[in-house]
Amino acid sequence: MGHLPDELLLTLFQYLHRFDLLYSFGNLNQRFQRILEPYLYEVDLTRESLSYQHFVLFYKYVVPYQGHYVRDLQISGDHQFYLFQPLIHLFTNLESLTLKSIVFFGSHQYAVQGELVTQALRISSLSTLTLSRLDVPETIASLASPNLTSLILLDESDFDYPYIRERISTIKYFSLNVRKFQSTTFSSIFKLLPNLEELRLSISNCYNPSNLQRRYLRIPKTLTKLLLEFKHEKPISEEALKEEFLDVFGNQIQSLTLIVNNAALQISHLLSDFTSLTTFHCDVALTSSATFDINLDNVISHESSYSLNNRMTIKVLNLTLHNQTILASDERKFLTELLNSLPNLVTLSVSTNDTKAIIRQFNSLFSKRSSRKIRHFHIEDLRRYNLKDHRPRYPPIYHRTLFYELAQIFPNLNTVTFPCHTNFLDEYRTSLNVFLKQLQNRLPKLTHFTLKIMYRSGDTYDNYIKNFDECPWLHYTTKRCLYPDYNGSWYEAHDIQIWL
Repeated sequence: MGHLPDELLLTLFQYLHRFDLLYSFGNLNQRFQRILEPYLYEVDLTRESLSYQHFVLFYKYVVPYQGHYVRDLQISGDHQFYLFQPLIHLFTNLESLTLKSIVFFGSHQYAVQGELVTQALRISSLSTLTLSRLDVPETIASLASPNLTSLILLDESDFDYPYIRERISTIKYFSLNVRKFQSTTFSSIFKLLPNLEELRLSISNCYNPSNLQRRYLRIPKTLTKLLLEFKHEKPISEEALKEEFLDVFGNQIQSLTLIVNNAALQISHLLSDFTSLTTFHCDVALTSSATFDINLDNVISHESSYSLNNRMTIKVLNLTLHNQTILASDERKFLTELLNSLPNLVTLSVSTNDTKAIIRQFNSLFSKRSSRKIRHFHIEDLRRYNLKDHRPRYPPIYHRTLFYELAQIFPNLNTVTFPCHTNFLDEYRTSLNVFLKQLQNRLPKLTHFTLKIMYRSGDTYDNYIKNFDECPWLHYTTKRCLYPDYNGSWYEAHDIQIWL
């Protein structure tokens, strides 16, 4: 291949996974390394399309020899944290690190993340740190180099830090997605980040912001850029926006961006005190959910309630099918038109009691073009979304050709969730690894498979775990779940989340 021009090599490389390229041709010679180096600049290991085999290839064989080329690294999950902790020092030129989608249950998980952040902060080139939550403020404050100027929090609950021992003085840019904005949120931000220059604040819900005592707030004198986004469904009033948010900043803001869900705001009144403002931008984002729910029992009698003005935004469809082995003509017409008019639909979640019935319907409802866009398919029992129903839950009836037919309809699936029926348990009681290999062959893009074991079936669960421990080509985690019993009590079962 050495005699081929660079342009032709780049064309050929488009057909291969970049981790395969880096493993096969990395450090082969200076020419190939020069061509491949840009493939390492940005590495996102959080994508659901990433297989476990490619992940292992990257961290075992690429990072030790080529980690110094990586500029932007994104990882998620306790497993990845644990594996990258002893390797993070190899990313000597890392500029941006993202650690996200982590749910902690104990001190061990906190310790793993804390140690990883500690190691990463020793990389002098690191300028941007992105976390799900700020669990280690003292560590960042004590170890941050002067180059660490940007801090991004993706999913904070309430950002309340009343007792701050040490401030993070290097941060100039701070982005916060907070679910619960409280009267202490601003004070915590300003105390922790005294040299802030730009603040981007995205708010899902407000709790008692009127208790905010502005006279005690010390806004950093360096803060001149502000973005406020309000994502809660109830439109924010003009009075609340001005008195509880904008008036906090006085006249020192020079650049202001508002993303609100109230088209009736009087902008001139809101900005009356912003005498230093040179740049202003306002987006009115009318609330439109990316998730749409349909219960087919009610869709015809309440068809008007399903009129959609936001088809472009819908990415997730939750569909409930009760015993619909054969659809009526009006039901079929409605679903066919809907399913083929959602250009950005990628996730389909179906609550049913019979998998054979839904496969039969989807085979005729979806066009080939629409079905190829579906990346995530989740089967749920009928009571999954009825939290008030405490009767025993049953997984949908499983038929043997389910996954073969599913692959024919949705060939590009990345993730599948399946509550296993007794028929499935009987068929694969001790050979789940064989089933997973068959599934990979039928769905070559599948990377995540969640098996919900809804029965008291300790032997089956133990057999499955034993199967997985013998398979180095996959990684699994388990989640404890509680299900209602006949006598009103609850019993323990498990979800097994498999990374293929």
